[in-house]
Amino acid sequence: YKLDYSTVDDYGNAVESKVVSKDFIGDTLEFYKRWLQLDMWVKGSGRLYVDYSTDEGSNWTNIPFNTSQAYYDLDGTYDNQPIRLYFDVLATKIRFRFRNDRSGEYFYLQSFYPYYLVREERRG
Repeated sequence: YKLDYSTVDDYGNAVESKVVSKDFIGDTLEFYKRWLQLDMWVKGSGRLYVDYSTDEGSNWTNIPFNTSQAYYDLDGTYDNQPIRLYFDVLATKIRFRFRNDRSGEYFYLQSFYPYYLVREERRG
């Protein structure tokens, strides 16, 4: 067999491309955070799905790009401004997955950055 990194299919069958991040915990694991935004710099061809997991990758939830579309249509260039995804999740940690799964699709993930607010501890 010969491995060809320039192909995105296996004899016409789609090969899922995916990148799974580490678990982000913010400052400390003890406190819940309100995860609100993901900025990313990505380019490619086809559809990009972005999912998150709060249980170390056992279950995944899609982050929609707008109210009618669960994916982002990629083009071949990086933008100067990041692509922003907005969501609202309360969790101590979060993991992200970037993927596409159709024949001929590919993506390059340059970087990404999640934003959160620390949920304040209440006493009394």
